[in-house]
Amino acid sequence: MKRRTFVKSMAAGLAGLPLAPRYAAALNEQLQLLTADLTGLTAEPARWRRVRDEFSLNPGLIHLNCGTIGATPRPIIEALCTLLHDYESSPYHHAFQATGEYGQIEGVRDKATAFLKAGKDEVALTQNTTEGMNGVATGIDLREGDEILTTHHEHGGGMSGWQYQAKRCGVKIVQLKIPPPAQSAEQILQLVADHLTKRTRVCFFCHVETITGLLMPLAQIAALIQPKGILLVCDGAQAPGMIDVDVKALDRPPQIGPLRR
Repeated sequence: MKRRTFVKSMAAGLAGLPLAPRYAAALNEQLQLLTADLTGLTAEPARWRRVRDEFSLNPGLIHLNCGTIGATPRPIIEALCTLLHDYESSPYHHAFQATGEYGQIEGVRDKATAFLKAGKDEVALTQNTTEGMNGVATGIDLREGDEILTTHHEHGGGMSGWQYQAKRCGVKIVQLKIPPPAQSAEQILQLVADHLTKRTRVCFFCHVETITGLLMPLAQIAALIQPKGILLVCDGAQAPGMIDVDVKALDRPPQIGPLRR
């Protein structure tokens, strides 16, 4: 990850926090200082040591599992601790009144909507991605023999809802194997096309694949399956903050070549 990408991902985290203006201003100031420090460092090892200083990790610990439980930058921890102390100073006010936590939910939704370039009626807030994915999977009316097309590289939190549906109503989970490495978007599209059947009801894929980091060609997949009445469900946990996400772009897919069927 380049340093500008790291700073951008931190900014994305700040954008989603329902913080009072004074907290947001302090965080933005810290982010600007970090940006200035990284710009002034020319040696790559020194840059990464400066980045590491923003985390509370034990010395010598190498933490790479940011897909399950990512380490939180120190400025975010400090802001959240300050916010928690403020909340506890007047719990009822901060929880239920218009200026409290619930009163700020719509503001968070507005920020998420703008960040993802989505419509306000297209964004629902959940506790985490796993809860959201399970809500989608269990909310679809599936019947015995219906097929869910996915890959063998999906995150367990995203798969659990479909696995529950397989036990509850007998749907079939079909897992295509992602080649190591994939050579092109066309190769992935051909794999999807080859595994579609008359019983396929849902295609479930990560936006950025959780095992290898492969960027799935979602817009092209949508163009392929939408005419067949197949629902595309995407686990997008890995993408926001790392790449620019535009959910509207799924309705304007790029051109793709002919596929074998």
